[in-house]
Amino acid sequence: MVTKERIEQYKEWFSNLSFFGRNSFVIDNIEFLWDYVKRVDRLFHKISRDNLKKIEYTKLETKEVIDISQKFLDNYDIKIKIKELIDEGILVIENEEKTKNEYYNTIQDGIIHYDKENDKVKIELLLDDSIFDCGVLIHELMHYLNQPKENRNIVSDLLTEAVSYSTEMIFYEDMKDLYPNDYIKTYYGFIRTLNTKIYYSYYIYKIIYLYKIKKDINEELYKEVFDDEYYEETIDAFEKYASNRNQIFKDTWNVISLPLTTYILEKYNSKEMRFDSIIEFSNSINDKSIEECIKIVGIDSRDDFCIKTIEAVEKGIEKFNKIIDEIN
Repeated sequence: MVTKERIEQYKEWFSNLSFFGRNSFVIDNIEFLWDYVKRVDRLFHKISRDNLKKIEYTKLETKEVIDISQKFLDNYDIKIKIKELIDEGILVIENEEKTKNEYYNTIQDGIIHYDKENDKVKIELLLDDSIFDCGVLIHELMHYLNQPKENRNIVSDLLTEAVSYSTEMIFYEDMKDLYPNDYIKTYYGFIRTLNTKIYYSYYIYKIIYLYKIKKDINEELYKEVFDDEYYEETIDAFEKYASNRNQIFKDTWNVISLPLTTYILEKYNSKEMRFDSIIEFSNSINDKSIEECIKIVGIDSRDDFCIKTIEAVEKGIEKFNKIIDEIN
């Protein structure tokens, strides 16, 4: 059971913004975020809970990974030369055991950061000698493409994952005829990741929303606001999240960007969006507002974002269920 002392701690974290990474975006927009996550979460009630039959990624040597990834970049006229980045010490590739986030049950494949000592952006990747490495490499290179010299602003943080995930998934779409099982495994993992991020954020946003409108957290106020019997379940989920030092602003990147990726991918596959729009979108995220950025990919407003991304996620789940049925 979560103690009163811990609840007082949550309230202090909310008040001084330490729980939000010292910026107010999440709590300022919690009404929208809570409503949006509720709506997306409902879609996952229809997802197949069957596991994918064991499919292993196609094994590739590092040179093959680099060559295949470079061919993809060149095909879309993305101005990145992988070997040059390696020679310049910007891209560091290693093959070693990857660290695991036990809370989300996810693996850390790579990081990108600004190396102040050497005054350059640095990409560090851990590979496992498979075609999955191509997706990891392309994903991080797209972050590099829109990485400012100093820290990202809030818009850039929120949207860069949409650029990287969209490009990564387009790579697998392009390769699915040559590597059909790899495509299936990757799509399975993408939808599961989306499901996981929405599921956990649901509980966190619920407590933040309660605090914002009532300036307190307790069972009586919870029942008054939500009219359900899940207070203990919700507060326990929040405690588990907080105890693992997860960061809700960073997880909000995925709450926004992963559904947006499903929308971009759908539009790309239906030929309603050219890849040029994704590059323009990428180029916009450091100096434009969220509203200006999403207009580039055909979304006109916050309401339009909800409608179009929710429709895309629903179609993505239908596709996911069909894949599971065909494989199993």
